[in-house]
Amino acid sequence: MKTGKLLKIHKMLSMTALILSLIWILSGFMHPIMGWVRPSAKNFRPPVSIVDTKNIKDLKEFLPSEKKINSFRLVDLDGKTCYQLAEGFETSYFDAQTGKEIKEADKVFASSLAHYYKGQLVPIVKTELVTSFDYKYPFINRLLPVVKVSFEDGEDYYIHTRSSRLGTVGNSLKDNMSLFFINVPSSVMMEQPF
Repeated sequence: MKTGKLLKIHKMLSMTALILSLIWILSGFMHPIMGWVRPSAKNFRPPVSIVDTKNIKDLKEFLPSEKKINSFRLVDLDGKTCYQLAEGFETSYFDAQTGKEIKEADKVFASSLAHYYKGQLVPIVKTELVTSFDYKYPFINRLLPVVKVSFEDGEDYYIHTRSSRLGTVGNSLKDNMSLFFINVPSSVMMEQPF
């Protein structure tokens, strides 16, 4: 093999190693920065709630027999004891004393939990059901489905209502940094000739 060709290959491999090393160093710097700029919840453990089990109906009394539920539990929804039923990605709520279904209760319950985790009564601008992972709510959080509660101050709380747990907290800065982490290293790797 000619010396000129070997030098060309060496230069190409050196540049590839340099670019990959710079991305690795940048990634190392970004991890602590993401930790510093990421919003943080005031409370980290699910709230302890006491539900009143007096005068509640048996679930079999009002639940249709064809309804296939994965799990159920009793929850306190604005001072009212309710059955929370999970079926696939749907979560429904029934008043435990009357047996009547409460519409949009999952978003109400998620909003209440989000205020608890935030520790402040900031106005909510939007609530939406999240049934898949993306760069804003990555797989590392492992809880699905969750309700994304967006506050007026720009923070997003991802609430797993079935366990009353907080999935994660985000904002636009954290989301943009996550998008950078996902796209830049992989796109640079794909552009390198080997």
